[in-house]
Amino acid sequence: VDEKWIYITEADKTLYLAPGEEPPHRTVQSKRFITKVMFMGAMMRPIHTSDGLLLFDGKLGMWPFTERVLPRSHLEIGLLGRCKRAL
Repeated sequence: VDEKWIYITEADKTLYLAPGEEPPHRTVQSKRFITKVMFMGAMMRPIHTSDGLLLFDGKLGMWPFTERVLPRSHLEIGLLGRCKRAL
């Protein structure tokens, strides 16, 4: 079990899109201070059978430490009623 801090977006990320594909919606309050989210990851040793076949690859999962909350006002997110993630 381990914890990882992951930025929700990158400031200078290059995206290659197919013709007609919409770019993802990315919003941050400041380009200099990008929010980080903590994830918990769990893994263990891979399990092999006696003849060398892989029975279990060792990857269990990765889960965010966030919860969905309603914004306090419409100014916080732009539209009242849309949920946002909070630590």
